[in-house]
Amino acid sequence: MNQPLVSVIIPTYNYAHYIVDAINSVFTQDYPADKMEIVIVDDGSQDNTQAVIEALGDDRIHFHYQQNAGKSAATAKAIELARGKYLFNMDADDYYLPGKIRKTVEVFEAHPNVVHMGNPAKIIWEDSGREKVEPIPEWMMNKVIKGSELNTFFMENNMLYGGGSTYAVRASVIKPITITADINQYIDEYLIVSILPYGDTYLLSEPLTVWRVHGNNYSGKRKTKTELRKKEEQLLASSAGTLAQLKKLQKLPESILKLYEFKHQMRTISMKEKLGEKSFSDIFNFFTYFCFNNQQKRRVLQKYSAFNRLIPQSLLRLLKKVR
Repeated sequence: MNQPLVSVIIPTYNYAHYIVDAINSVFTQDYPADKMEIVIVDDGSQDNTQAVIEALGDDRIHFHYQQNAGKSAATAKAIELARGKYLFNMDADDYYLPGKIRKTVEVFEAHPNVVHMGNPAKIIWEDSGREKVEPIPEWMMNKVIKGSELNTFFMENNMLYGGGSTYAVRASVIKPITITADINQYIDEYLIVSILPYGDTYLLSEPLTVWRVHGNNYSGKRKTKTELRKKEEQLLASSAGTLAQLKKLQKLPESILKLYEFKHQMRTISMKEKLGEKSFSDIFNFFTYFCFNNQQKRRVLQKYSAFNRLIPQSLLRLLKKVR
């Protein structure tokens, strides 16, 4: 088997206490040591991340520091700097299991039309030690699938697999795709939706990546009302930025854009619901949108629980009290 250079990109922010585990999980892979590099882009960390990396003294690690600009900006810079034929994405608090790189490269090399690969993640909760494997449907694993068809399935069924630290991609395809800073929190989603129109995809059935769930995860923190509002507003801005960038991709079908536009409308009304601010006007506008503008199938609306968004905020408060 041909064993080309591969790049593992790690965008990071204040994860000095995790990142060495991530690095070690790469360099202990059963893949030639001189055919692996790690590109770390530090997005303005305030901890000792740089010192920790420098202490390793490994010239296969390429470290770049930038002023804080968000995860998508850090990811875009890492992709730009990477030299490998295949790029592997990894969050700094995750790590790879044995065989991840070799098994992924084998499929890429055997199937030139495959542009994206992933695998189930093994999810570990640090506080309890509980573990589970991400439940990917069996029918979509260990086979070549047309990327555009899987993209449609993902969007219609409100699901997404093969992202985050399980994501691997053909460098020649991802490098020309523009990644803007305003995508930010939805960068993992964007990397999948934007790449699938360019070829085939392949999801291995073996869990080869570990996702850690801990108190420092962005989604794992308990938040005050003010923090919740800030988080929700950031997510909605990222969703809008992602939609705007997807509209600029020439290869993305109009049907996928319509589905993502619907998803953004869902996020908009869901944010107001979480903040307790959903009004009858919001409900009417949302109802009008998916009934007369988007023409979504009833099955799609059910997958997104769209009909639940039509429940008035006052009734939601009452239902919470009853529970």
